[in-house]
Amino acid sequence: MRKMQLRDYLLSLLLAALPLGVAACDATDDEAFDAGIDRGFICVPDMPGLRQSTFDVPAADGGSAAECLAECASHGVKGPEVTCEYHSYAVGDAGQITKVVCDEIVPRGCGRRPDGLCAPEATAALDEVGAYWARAAHLEAASVEAFERLAEELASHGAPPALVARARSAADDERRHAEATAALATRAGARVPKVEVAAFRVRPLLEIALENAREGQVVETFGALMALHQARRAPTPEVARVMTPIAEDELAHAELSWSVGRWLETRLGEEERAIVASARRVAGEALFCDQASSSAGLDAALGLPDRATRERLVSKLAAELWS
Repeated sequence: MRKMQLRDYLLSLLLAALPLGVAACDATDDEAFDAGIDRGFICVPDMPGLRQSTFDVPAADGGSAAECLAECASHGVKGPEVTCEYHSYAVGDAGQITKVVCDEIVPRGCGRRPDGLCAPEATAALDEVGAYWARAAHLEAASVEAFERLAEELASHGAPPALVARARSAADDERRHAEATAALATRAGARVPKVEVAAFRVRPLLEIALENAREGQVVETFGALMALHQARRAPTPEVARVMTPIAEDELAHAELSWSVGRWLETRLGEEERAIVASARRVAGEALFCDQASSSAGLDAALGLPDRATRERLVSKLAAELWS
């Protein structure tokens, strides 16, 4: 999906999901938006949380711990933070069925997180708005590392030079985002946590594709949708001035993730493509849980859509992009 196609699609999705009785914008806002003067982008950062996924398995009574983890991995749920167990259920005269329950500790929010990102230390802030900006700045800074690593991995695997260049350009974008959001955090009396990431290694294509599906095709696309909402409902002139350039950048980053995904599909086998598709679907479903993390007051203070609207948006994206 190209950038303008993605932008048009997300905008139509947003307008359709707004609650009845809420105007999307006034004529002045429409003119500014059509001219490319976007008002801003805010992501929804939060501390790590538990993501749980359940899958049917052919084993009647389950298997070993290694087999359980292998079942999770076959659905795209893999990594050092994954644990799992088998659960059996009676189904009347048919006997019983067995499911594998995969638990994964994941950082929430939007922004492309690099592999091996350490959970940030507790944020020191005077209020929740300051803490929000500090977490946002931490995620923006982590995204710099994510795109730099993506560029190196794409180059190592022989990706088209244009994709490599776009990933490096995205890293430069994220540096600007990190500086701007850190300034907002500092102004609000908050301290931005330091970004710490495990040592870099060039990973196999499947691992790159799984990360791109979760962090790019799901999280960054959702973040671009939030950007479009902020573009029309920036709460203050200060936020609008800081976040205006980020809106267009995040749309470009979301489109990059789909471009990377298309190239990776040409290098993966049928079974690997199925694993990536499953991981994308699971990541999309996890956004439903993430929506509970922000308060109505914080949403209003930052110009974010309310929880009900976000859930409608996630539902549409899940049905039309991530299924």
